[in-house]
Amino acid sequence: MQQFQHDITMADRSMTSWYKFDDYYKRTDDSPVYTAAILPHPSLRRAHLDEAWKDQSHYIAPAIDTWSLTYNHLGQEPFIGEDYLLSAHKPQSRTSPHMTPVMTTVQAGFIKEDHSRRIHPNDPTRIAVFPAETDRGTKFEPFLVETRSFRINKLPPTPLQLFQFFLPISLVEKWVQYNKVWVTWLKENGVIDSWRHPMKRTASLRKWEGTSVAEVYVWLGILIYMGIHKERTTKSYWVTPQPGVQRPEHSIIKFMPYWKFQLIHRHLRPFDHSKIDETAPLPKVFQAADEWSDHIQAVSAEIFVPGSHLAVDECMIRYTGRPNETTLVKGKPDPLGFKIWVIAQQGFFIRWLWHIKEAKYGAVGVELPPPKSSTQGRGGRRGGRGRGAAKAAGKKPATEDKPIALNSTQSVVVALADMLPKATYHVFVDNLFSSSDLFRSLRKHGHGATGTARPNCGIHKELQQDKKADGGSKTSYEFNQVKVIPTPDNQVLASDTFCM
Repeated sequence: MQQFQHDITMADRSMTSWYKFDDYYKRTDDSPVYTAAILPHPSLRRAHLDEAWKDQSHYIAPAIDTWSLTYNHLGQEPFIGEDYLLSAHKPQSRTSPHMTPVMTTVQAGFIKEDHSRRIHPNDPTRIAVFPAETDRGTKFEPFLVETRSFRINKLPPTPLQLFQFFLPISLVEKWVQYNKVWVTWLKENGVIDSWRHPMKRTASLRKWEGTSVAEVYVWLGILIYMGIHKERTTKSYWVTPQPGVQRPEHSIIKFMPYWKFQLIHRHLRPFDHSKIDETAPLPKVFQAADEWSDHIQAVSAEIFVPGSHLAVDECMIRYTGRPNETTLVKGKPDPLGFKIWVIAQQGFFIRWLWHIKEAKYGAVGVELPPPKSSTQGRGGRRGGRGRGAAKAAGKKPATEDKPIALNSTQSVVVALADMLPKATYHVFVDNLFSSSDLFRSLRKHGHGATGTARPNCGIHKELQQDKKADGGSKTSYEFNQVKVIPTPDNQVLASDTFCM
């Protein structure tokens, strides 16, 4: 804008053009403008907008430059440039070398571990601990979230192309190169792994020159098949079929010999081992997975537009290797593995965060900024149902704009919700997260919430008593009965018409 610093009219015209284009991409299904609208990463939107309006550069370029200066000053993610943009219509090359990890720095002012405790002494996952409420508010304003169904954008025409949407050829080519560099390093050092176990003279690795893109896809196909058709051992899949003996329906041996499968399975590296930072806050095992993880999340955001009703929970990724970052969560189908925090809808994982059990705040990896407004939902309609919804029952207006500090585990819910496209959501959680503070915080961020509750999470004393009596003869609840605590003005709505 420096060239127009003395021409207020032209400066205003340029900025107006940018805002019009910015508003247009939110309203239209014109590609690539529509593509920009469904990308939550601001720099991806910027890249697509540059492409969409490249013919209007004489008007929009000055505005973009000013916007970029402001954008960089705010410390946002780095710009994702031409190499990603040019691949917008090439599913096989959608990964970006500039894509940054989802995790960022936690702002300590929004984390408060008072009134919480760890579930396990060696894990930072926490639950809220509050005394029961004894009073009630004088006015209850339900947060009405209009039901929206999820939408799936146009998919590639074949299952293989859809698979390559999530694992593009360009990314596999990187894996092949990483593998080549890694195998070369092993041979030069005469070892077979990063623990420097010596390589024997007869080791198959000595003659192996690495793998190829086609072999990696075959290897992945074999892994998927193994997950569907169970055998007693891995080697059983390569046993020659015999009459009267049930064997895998598809003969894997004609696609890849067992020794090559073992070499790829052991030495394939989906990361550049020379760029792993041993001193970084993010454990190296998650650094290794980040490139593909970020790509999957970015692609998911392109094809899946979430509806209104979402769920946040902890999930386990089965892992039986050596890293210390594995977590044990008893009661899960796969109790040992990597723990992640997920926001999902109808089984589709939209966004997730790694759980770092050695970190102070564990799961929290995203800074929680204060909401722009406490009276309107994120992206809600002007004058719509979100208006005034952030007012919690019985709270003074003077405290409405103050950020609500949550414990580190509860903060994950807000962080994941704010990673989605701007809209008003109804978030469902279990009793690991629930508390009045969390629900108030979600309302301030423009989201409704529903969740189960522990007796000690700060619920009303009558509900606490009923929770403690649950399962005994003292409870007066009948099956499918709902009990509510009315406000003094007797304002009670049906439970299926509102959320907190």
